[in-house]
Amino acid sequence: FFVSVGMAIDVTQVAAKPVWLIASVFGLYLIKGPIVYALARLFGEPRSVALESALLLGQGGEFAFLVVGMAFTLGLMPGDTAQFMLIVTGLTMLVTPPVAQAARRLALRVEAWEARHGEPDAELPSRIAGHVIVAGYGRVGQLLGSVLDAQELPHVGLEIDAGIVARFRRMGAGVFHGDASHPELLRRFGAERAAVLVVTMDIPDAAERVVAAAQRNWPDLLIYARARDAGHAGRLLALGANQVILEAMEASLQLGEVVLIGAGIPDDAARRVIDVRRQAEHAAMTERRNAPAHAK
Repeated sequence: FFVSVGMAIDVTQVAAKPVWLIASVFGLYLIKGPIVYALARLFGEPRSVALESALLLGQGGEFAFLVVGMAFTLGLMPGDTAQFMLIVTGLTMLVTPPVAQAARRLALRVEAWEARHGEPDAELPSRIAGHVIVAGYGRVGQLLGSVLDAQELPHVGLEIDAGIVARFRRMGAGVFHGDASHPELLRRFGAERAAVLVVTMDIPDAAERVVAAAQRNWPDLLIYARARDAGHAGRLLALGANQVILEAMEASLQLGEVVLIGAGIPDDAARRVIDVRRQAEHAAMTERRNAPAHAK
């Protein structure tokens, strides 16, 4: 079918009417796009989804080839007009991949804007308590959130990347835009009533600011933090974190357990060896935190 349509197109018309063809391609998007956008909004879709849908569906489709070809065959449409419409339809289909990429980027920007300018207070429970606050909703925070969801434990996520926030809000998750190092933001999300604050941010300085702000304002709040290395772990503990999980250490211990089992040590024995080593490492970090300043 497509081969027959392509053979029926007179490519000389592309060179004969380039301005009109380009204008018609844009015109088709300008006519169909707003209609699709309005319908999507009417059915309750958010602005970002409606906008992306409008751009994705603004082109001509294969059915246009069939209708135009049949109209020309039945003498209902002049040959020049049929050729022109076939070329316009083909060009809109040709530009669909780059238009789709542009639509995705534009939709993400709209989502980010909506996340930054939204009003989270209206969606928060009025007296949320006993919950977990996850500061940083990157890969680690997302995995932790899924674990909490599976156990039906109440939690909220705070993330400065508006794109991530918009994506999870669209799925109905309790993830909000904001810098968790600001005490007023933590207070808005019930830090004084929270069970735990978990700091999972990638950037060490940002994580340290969050821990310092939380410890300064809510000294009784449990603070668990993720650390990049031993130096970062020491700083987090000194700032008031109750417990720090060292990324490199956990990865090494888990790898060590797999290696021990692979080398022939029974599973339980390998697990005990790793547990003892994990406890020793945590004890060493605690000693470094409690050591006098001159000893450090």
